[in-house]
Amino acid sequence: MVHCTVQVVSMESVDADIVVVPVFESELSSPRLTTLNTIFGGYLKSAVAGSGFKGKETDQLTLYSLGKMRASQVVLIGLGKKSKFDTDGLRKAAGEVAKKAKTLKHVAWILEAGPKGLAQEGIASAVTEGFVMGGYRFDRYKKGDKDKGRGDVSLTLCVADPSDLNGLEVMVKRGQLLGESTNLARDLANTPPNDMMPDHFVKVAKGLFKKTSVEIEIIDQKKAAHYGMGAFLGVAQGSKSDAYILIIRHRPKKGAAPIVLVGKGVTFDSGGISIKPGKAMSDMKADMSGAAAVLSAMNVIVKLGADINVTAIMPLTENMPSGGALRPGDVVTAMNGKTIEIINTDAEGRLILGDALAYAVREENAAKIVDIATLTGACSVAIGDLAAGVLGNHQSLIDELIKVGRETGEWLWQLPLFDGYLDYLKSDTADIANASEAGKAGTCTGAKFLEQFVGSTHWAHLDIASVMKCPNTKGYMVKGMSGAGARLLAEWVMAQAAKVI
Repeated sequence: MVHCTVQVVSMESVDADIVVVPVFESELSSPRLTTLNTIFGGYLKSAVAGSGFKGKETDQLTLYSLGKMRASQVVLIGLGKKSKFDTDGLRKAAGEVAKKAKTLKHVAWILEAGPKGLAQEGIASAVTEGFVMGGYRFDRYKKGDKDKGRGDVSLTLCVADPSDLNGLEVMVKRGQLLGESTNLARDLANTPPNDMMPDHFVKVAKGLFKKTSVEIEIIDQKKAAHYGMGAFLGVAQGSKSDAYILIIRHRPKKGAAPIVLVGKGVTFDSGGISIKPGKAMSDMKADMSGAAAVLSAMNVIVKLGADINVTAIMPLTENMPSGGALRPGDVVTAMNGKTIEIINTDAEGRLILGDALAYAVREENAAKIVDIATLTGACSVAIGDLAAGVLGNHQSLIDELIKVGRETGEWLWQLPLFDGYLDYLKSDTADIANASEAGKAGTCTGAKFLEQFVGSTHWAHLDIASVMKCPNTKGYMVKGMSGAGARLLAEWVMAQAAKVI
């Protein structure tokens, strides 16, 4: 856990293990560096010259203070060219420092003014986010980890002028919550599937909101049958674990139609009867990453007191290949009355989401819906692992999400939702098939399937299969499950709340 504070302090009086000074590329004569050079008796200038440090993105130079400061080390961290600087670059730099500081207890970051138009508050939030995310480790199952007992790390953001403190504490809290939201989503997705079954996920959710005013509803399989959720129950029938639809309602505005966030929560996806190849099947513990992102975003929304009604819906089940499992050729009936022919039992996410979306429209009277899911491997084929896919029926909503994605560093790329894709899902037996037998346009046909359950409600679908997992540790990204979408959803909802106000 990282605890963050903001204080006014001169550089020489900082009391920390490490003092971090951010530096733009080829700008090695900033006031902070000039002050630091004086403190070091001119040594800094020659050390920089001898090291080749230029301030390029995530460049680092570590200096030992040798008693000239209270801090034992000073770290110069590169931010790259000022002309290309954005808050995500700051997050990446802070994430790199967090990794360096993992064995230390107290890090102080000297806040420098950013380029014109970038507020100090935004800088403070981004540094905090990046540091919290960059210091993440999932080690609860490593009993012999030598660093296990390292304890909390404290991050202090230092400003030279007391007037700069205005609003910073609020933004530091926001940044910490956003960083922690990603880490929570990572924890949920990294947890082995024998310890993160649907009932475990529900238990985590209840614990998160125990001391809040949110309403939590659990739809069990009996109640799901009452609602006619045959698609959801069809997926669930192959597992010994009970399935649930978890609903969390944040209602500060009486009577207002809510934004609804829907997250796919397949806690382990074997593919069912259409079983997946064995290679990397262990990663399918993270097929609940959409639900993890929604739950984590709701935690931020509630704790920051967003003045807007929000409902989170998370269908939670395993997809297993037992004797009672759904079969290719079966027909199920969804909550909205549509009959669905099962072509491929590994196209299960859209089935459980279809019933959740129908519930959002009919029972929640949703004003807008955003669903998020590790829906299709085809998304990675289409756009690689640098962005998630976004599709929907309302361009303004899609544009809002893309904009927030740029700001949070969670890039989205819009894919088409042509009406012609519905032809790929024709069935001779039922109203619609759950997959295309031809295997074409997997991401687009998956979204086209989901569109059949939202009616005229403004809706966007985020396919995060392409960004579910980080292959390497770099910046604020940590190898393992990424926690993608948590910050994006939280920031988008907060922006909606600001618009309403």
